[in-house]
Amino acid sequence: IHIVTPPVPANADDEILDLQDGEQDSDNDGDENDDVDNEHGHDGAMTRDLDDKTDAYISKQTGGSILPTGRTVGVEIEFYTSRQARQQLCETLPEGFGLSEDGSLNDEDDHSGIEIRTPRLAGLRGEMALKKVCALLAENDARVNTRCGLHVHIGGEDYIDNYDKVKSLLLTYLVFEDVLFSFLPRSRRSNRYCINLRDRFHIEEVLRVSSYAKLEALWYREMNDDTLTQLKATRGSNTRYVGLNLHSMFHAGHAEVRHHSGTTNYEKIINWVALNVHLFDRVRWIDDCDILAARHEVRLARKTKMFFELCSIPETLRTFYLKRQKLFALDTREEDDNTTI
Repeated sequence: IHIVTPPVPANADDEILDLQDGEQDSDNDGDENDDVDNEHGHDGAMTRDLDDKTDAYISKQTGGSILPTGRTVGVEIEFYTSRQARQQLCETLPEGFGLSEDGSLNDEDDHSGIEIRTPRLAGLRGEMALKKVCALLAENDARVNTRCGLHVHIGGEDYIDNYDKVKSLLLTYLVFEDVLFSFLPRSRRSNRYCINLRDRFHIEEVLRVSSYAKLEALWYREMNDDTLTQLKATRGSNTRYVGLNLHSMFHAGHAEVRHHSGTTNYEKIINWVALNVHLFDRVRWIDDCDILAARHEVRLARKTKMFFELCSIPETLRTFYLKRQKLFALDTREEDDNTTI
């Protein structure tokens, strides 16, 4: 596979140029402990249980300006904040939103690593709820550093048990993942909790998949049916540590996109969600040959244009991500992997 990587000077710093709205890039957003029962963290009085069944933030008829389709999403926002601010968030978060300590984030001085998990969001209601939460985070001194990440869970009801479409989804991210990474801080391209798909799979072996069962076997690198059943039933499978996590699809019927750096900025979060929702909506109708047309393209600008056109990305999102791409390609400061909050 020919990988396109934007030019990055030797002493580039992804973070410093992007701090005006509080975002830093994330080097370590692992969730090694997320299958351990730490829902109540060290202080059960300052947690909120997630309601993953509520439809309160789903617009069934009126779409939003950014998320016009009915596809549901869930967002995990990792950040640091003080004990007092955490208590305030517990009291003011919208009903159904979850808040807990994040087992992968070490405490920093008087700040604890926290994760907010949204219920299912869609359309205008989803946009407004997410915007409110981001405003609350700003009011309560929520900060991110290189250990934080942003994970987006995308509803896949129309993909379940349809191996052709799931295969096309995997191929799309595999072929265009270099473009997606070009929109993000440099450190996201070598993160052990967000492994490049190309480091796990070769395009030719994906193309050879001929059934849903064989796709699952490829994902888990396992041929025994009983073992496969056990692996799919395990919430904390190590196979989830890739940019596109299909273990979530096989386990719970939705996919997880883990590429993005930690941020509490609404514009960045909603645009990343929208970009991936457009991809999911479009890939269902794309032939694999159209996806593969870009596999040997080595010019980043040309490949980015092919990605935008293939996935029918709106002009507003194209403009936003071309600016991001230019920012991280031209970044000239040395990255500090020990960035503090």
